[in-house]
Amino acid sequence: MELDDIDKKVLKAFPGMVVRKDLASKLKGAYAVPTYVLEFLLGKYCSNPDEDVINAGMAKVRDTLENHYLNPEKIEVVKSKIRELGSYKILDRLRIRLLPSEDKYWGQLAGLNLNYIHVDDRMVHENERMLLDGVWGITEIGYDPSLSRKGNVEPFVLRNFQPVQLSANLADKIISLRKEFTKDEWIQVLLRSIGLEPSKFTPRQHMLLIARLVSYVERNINFVEFGPRSTGKSFAYRELSPHSILISGGQTSVANLFVSNVGTGKPGLVSFFDVVAFDEVAGLTEFSDTTELQIFKDYMESGSFSRGKGEFTGKASLVFVGNLDADVQTALRTSHLFVPFPFEMQDLAFLDRFHMYLPGWELPRFKAEMFTGHFGFIVDIMAEYFQVLRDKSFYADIEKEVKWGEDLDQRDYVRVRAVTSGMLKLIYPDGRFTTEELQDCVRVALEFRRRVKEQLRKMGSVEFRKTNFSYILKKNEAEEFVTTPEGALASQYSPLDAKHDPGIGFTLGLNNFGRYSLYRIEVGLRKGKGTWNATGLAGKPIKEALITVRDFIKANLRRIKPEIEEHDIKSFDVHVQVVDLMQTHQGSQTGLGFFISVVSSLTKIPLKPKTIIVGEMTISGALIPIQNLAEIILIGKESGAKLILLPDISEPLKAQVPSDILENIEIKFYHDPIEAWDLSKT
Repeated sequence: MELDDIDKKVLKAFPGMVVRKDLASKLKGAYAVPTYVLEFLLGKYCSNPDEDVINAGMAKVRDTLENHYLNPEKIEVVKSKIRELGSYKILDRLRIRLLPSEDKYWGQLAGLNLNYIHVDDRMVHENERMLLDGVWGITEIGYDPSLSRKGNVEPFVLRNFQPVQLSANLADKIISLRKEFTKDEWIQVLLRSIGLEPSKFTPRQHMLLIARLVSYVERNINFVEFGPRSTGKSFAYRELSPHSILISGGQTSVANLFVSNVGTGKPGLVSFFDVVAFDEVAGLTEFSDTTELQIFKDYMESGSFSRGKGEFTGKASLVFVGNLDADVQTALRTSHLFVPFPFEMQDLAFLDRFHMYLPGWELPRFKAEMFTGHFGFIVDIMAEYFQVLRDKSFYADIEKEVKWGEDLDQRDYVRVRAVTSGMLKLIYPDGRFTTEELQDCVRVALEFRRRVKEQLRKMGSVEFRKTNFSYILKKNEAEEFVTTPEGALASQYSPLDAKHDPGIGFTLGLNNFGRYSLYRIEVGLRKGKGTWNATGLAGKPIKEALITVRDFIKANLRRIKPEIEEHDIKSFDVHVQVVDLMQTHQGSQTGLGFFISVVSSLTKIPLKPKTIIVGEMTISGALIPIQNLAEIILIGKESGAKLILLPDISEPLKAQVPSDILENIEIKFYHDPIEAWDLSKT
């Protein structure tokens, strides 16, 4: 490989601290160990640009892995070596557990199929993370046949343990030598250190990839990223640091996350790891009940939580990543960008806790050529360096230069400032940055937080309607507004666009959270025996509303269209499909929407484009009052409606709706279902 200018600068500034990044990938397929373990070994033997040194070092690494990394075929051979030699070194993940009934710690090495390794209490106190998911390291196991457990010989004993982590003192050197690199050069160093080749990504993508690392350098950041598969979302938290843990789906519990033993106060993962990441968030059904979700919300808000009678704190940032199956245009057109979460976790207060929503759909699927073969920091050195950065803060520097626009509330301000600080730590760890460079980080942080608020607004909360985020530079009092790239797309696409065929209508109904959501109704008529069927979102409230509509129409045929006779209704089967556009799984108060759509199909008259009909009716046609008029109008506007029809029994509520919500929307009130039909048809 030919060294480029960045390689030469890195090797000169950080000798012994960098490694060629393609070397780990050459070993990865043969040995199922994390990247930081491989680079720990490569850093010992291969931190040199000389090919001969690298080749010799690779041989030593392979020898270490061959002789000390366990595979199932060598278990009994290694046990024999421990016995015959008195001790033997093994590369594996060491886990420790306390058995209270024996008042003793026991070690576990899954690779050796050993569950009862004698452990000295001192070793546990030196590295308590072994009590959780375990720690990778070089473990020296001894043999003493005089040791036993419950009358049985248990001869294996932990003699020594060298965790895969290096001195944090190297962080000071990295920070002090940052000045030797330009901004663009340092960004390249960071990206190469996480294994990526900067030349294969755009400057915008550089910032997004670096933003994934904010959770490593800033405490208690709540981060969400949804996007296509194979864009490296989980890699950033599985392979880059021993201080992060990636949990797939719902494969843990609230107890394990926060306090694994309330009685003893034994802390959970958030107290031992810097980053706790959840992969495949659609599987997080373990955390969907009210009590467990409240613990999440408490921790995400303040870094503390209550369990039993105790109050506990944690330092970990929480990261949620998942797949956004639809393209972003479709997602914006038909629902919202928090859809990958289980419905029960689409709680507005929970989602509002997020500091940042990274647009994963802007990153490409990773290909082989996107991974670098150049030099970057050894992953483990970078992990310890990130830990040191967690103790720094640029809050004072930010407040000295920047004021915030009026649409940011206190929670927005706190979150934007934290993300800005994290971005500054990553790119300018020595605190040397210009006002213009600070602005770049501010704009990224505002965009990430605005994306959270825009989706909350789209989900219908009046509380979150102010999303016109801005900042003001104190030196010139100039106000700059920040948008999200997909924000313009959202205004271009609407599920209500175009003129629809007869029988197609839109309504807003109450979901299980007590909020209004958008539903598309499609009615089809077929020759039959007068049966009425509902498909799609066909829960009990919808089926009951459809029965009410059926009976009302049969009793009022002449008022709807005089030429329709009852025998005409009996000769058709009515099929109603309800499409859940916001993935909420249930909807009530949808009767008027069904009525209008069915009549549209019967009369073959389409409804006005961009129209939403809202309301519920009884079998006699009486209207039922609705609440949350501001929320209804806001969701209608977000969905692209130009006209919203509402029951006049709720008209007095209009006076309570904020004036900005009433802008650019026409509201009409109907007295009964027949008038609603007259107002809605073309």
